[in-house]
Amino acid sequence: MVCKLGITSMSLGRCYAGHSFVAKLDAAQKYGYQGIELFHEDLADVAKGGDESMSLSGPSQKAQLAAAREIARLCKDRSIEIICLQPFSHYDGLVDRNEHQDRLKQLKFWFNLARQLGTDIIQIPANFLPADKVTGDISLIVSDLREVADMGLAMNPPIRFAYESLCWSTRIDTWELCWEVVQRVDRPNFGMCLDTFNIAGRIYARPRLSIRGKTEKRRGKPSRESIR
Repeated sequence: MVCKLGITSMSLGRCYAGHSFVAKLDAAQKYGYQGIELFHEDLADVAKGGDESMSLSGPSQKAQLAAAREIARLCKDRSIEIICLQPFSHYDGLVDRNEHQDRLKQLKFWFNLARQLGTDIIQIPANFLPADKVTGDISLIVSDLREVADMGLAMNPPIRFAYESLCWSTRIDTWELCWEVVQRVDRPNFGMCLDTFNIAGRIYARPRLSIRGKTEKRRGKPSRESIR
């Protein structure tokens, strides 16, 4: 598979700082980017412009779907592929199982958004809510993620997932733990997102520091060796 040059839409400027989505797409096209990872906040920002009935909770689902179609058109006009929709946050390992069910309902809507955008990938960052809200039971985390993977497989065509450990995630905060979870989920549509920022941020805390900045387990072991 050819790896095209891509960038997350957030990295082109945050919408709440005044960067319009069209301006960000134009910048991406100008500098040769062929794909974007679409941050949901950008989709919501586009949706706000066409939602006269928007509530305090944000734009309506109808407005979001219309925004997804508009974003797909804008990207197509610039020959930019929408790589994925992200981040489907605060899902895995929730202690509150009613909240877990609410997130699953929201995911079904994200499936519709992904279809309108023309992508089949949804990125899930490892949960980073406070420790009292996220279980330490890895088996439950695996079960939660297997559940969404199976939901994605039931779609036609299937929806794929990219699971990512963040250096500030509550439980799954290293790439090794992330890989263990992905292996245990064991579904063909559930993979792993390797992020060098989060790998370095967790191992070193501050990458420019000397070896004293490493986590205890990593001393004397280069990052490249741990990934091999």
